[in-house]
Amino acid sequence: MQLSKIYLLIIFLLLVAVCLTVSIVLAIESARRQAVGNPVPGMTGIGRAPIDVGSQQAEHPMNLAREPEDWWAEILERHGHVGPWNVFGYRIGKAILREMGARWGDHSLIITCHIPLATPYSCLVDGIAVGTGNSQGRLDLRIGEVATLDFLHIGARSAKTGVMLVVRPNINYLRKIEEVPESQLESLGRECANTAESDLFTVALVPGPRE
Repeated sequence: MQLSKIYLLIIFLLLVAVCLTVSIVLAIESARRQAVGNPVPGMTGIGRAPIDVGSQQAEHPMNLAREPEDWWAEILERHGHVGPWNVFGYRIGKAILREMGARWGDHSLIITCHIPLATPYSCLVDGIAVGTGNSQGRLDLRIGEVATLDFLHIGARSAKTGVMLVVRPNINYLRKIEEVPESQLESLGRECANTAESDLFTVALVPGPRE
């Protein structure tokens, strides 16, 4: 009889432990779902990449994204590493927005990267995407092939105004970053971020067609 009571007590304690475990798991899952639906300010998406919760949002109704506050982290998330080529692309993207008087995520801005179809040249495309909010999937960020580094340039056109722009890189700078060891990618990326724009590329506006 005493042994039966011990068995019943053990079973009762096991049931209590199971119930507590289930309650804890459900509470954790509920908290996780709530966090996904209501992210902490300054964090968003997979990996919780920092954003500026008060930053500029794209005006187009089909683009609900916001310009990232931490563009370096955004390049890392998108590209897998940060180096001089994608930082170079980011700098170009910001210059295009500035010169065209466009907003981040402006669907009327068509950008075409004329590059050799190989890495590291193609890395600049992801940098431009982060800098402008343009997207290859929306076809407002495009790639055109050129034979060699000497012909590399970036073109932009406003579908609203017809104004066009050409970015021509400093070829000496491109040759400097054309072949670098992986161990130097980040340091050269930071160097690019702090280099004067005039030492990286030139921007030339081309007027649109007259009425």
